[in-house]
Amino acid sequence: MDIVDIIQYRENGDIRRVRELLDSGVDPNFKNRLGTTALMMASAWGYTEIVRLLLEKGADPNIQTRNRVLYDFGDTALMFATLEGETETVRLLLENGANPNIKNYDGDTALDLALRHGHTDIVELLESYIRSTKIQSRFRGRQTRRKARTQKASQQLKASLLPVDYDVSKMIGKRLSKMPYNPEVATRIREERENERIADYVNELNKSGGKKKHKKSNRKKKPKSKQKSKTKKKN
Repeated sequence: MDIVDIIQYRENGDIRRVRELLDSGVDPNFKNRLGTTALMMASAWGYTEIVRLLLEKGADPNIQTRNRVLYDFGDTALMFATLEGETETVRLLLENGANPNIKNYDGDTALDLALRHGHTDIVELLESYIRSTKIQSRFRGRQTRRKARTQKASQQLKASLLPVDYDVSKMIGKRLSKMPYNPEVATRIREERENERIADYVNELNKSGGKKKHKKSNRKKKPKSKQKSKTKKKN
């Protein structure tokens, strides 16, 4: 009995046995003869704890059934949960990277299936998630374009400061401005600059014997008040 059969036929999916199999090295994305994965089966039955366990162990929520003879629908775990009206499982899958825009072999998305079967809670959940991801995508796009413009301006400025003729520096700046914005490169440059500042600070500490030098204050110290000495009166 494989991991998919255990979830399908054992009472409540037998999470203890599923955990044992995963810990022993069983592939969480294993497909049975019908092209079904353990995550698809657990999602269809609404076993949220098993779904969570499989996702933690690396199960891919976007795998589609691929069996041209026996089970040719191309559904994902999200579609399985949607078809069975398992709202909490749908929510859990979305939070862990399930793509609601994938289409099965009939051209249906999870939202199409939810609408067709009258699962209004899941329809609202999917529509809300799709709207939020579109907004996030547009925001990230604007940020990337803004950073790209900043990077190009910085490259052109640096090119203009090179000790070469104006025409050469202009040509270099134009060439650099055509380079696509790379977030990884920008992050690496920022980290390198921070590391350089930290290294300089550590060097200064070493030079001063491990103590940070404090700037001398220009403020004058207040003079100590003179105590009046008591003198005995002479008779």
